Amino acid sequence: MDQVYQIHSSTDASRIVTDELGKKNIKVQSFFTHKTINGVHIDLIDELNKIKYHIKFAKEPFITFGNYFPQYKDEYGETLDESVLDKLNDNDVLLFAYPDKILMCIKKEFIKPNLWRMTKYGIKTCSFPLCNLEVFIGNFIIS
Repeated sequence: MDQVYQIHSSTDASRIVTDELGKKNIKVQSFFTHKTINGVHIDLIDELNKIKYHIKFAKEPFITFGNYFPQYKDEYGETLDESVLDKLNDNDVLLFAYPDKILMCIKKEFIKPNLWRMTKYGIKTCSFPLCNLEVFIGNFIIS
């Protein structure tokens, strides 16, 4: 029987990601937390393979994504600040955790559509359509 998780924060998501990576013989040697205007992001670092797993938790995706990018009308998306992306390598993994799933892609794919905008707070962000993210793990209980 599959294990059931409840994800309430980036910390919860980081535990799940660490467990899942361990099942693939990927060992996380260190981690760092980053506070942003919208919450806490966590980087899990596989120093052996030189890959970061950047985790962002949100209760819901970027629901107004299609309003900013008309080619994605009626679609949801995800977004990360330029300052966050600048600290990641092209092959680092971006993980977007929600209460019921964790979605993923690598940084170079995330920035490829070139969907940049300035927020009302003057922060430059890059966005990506949710439908193009892969499932890292899912089927969680939503609480």
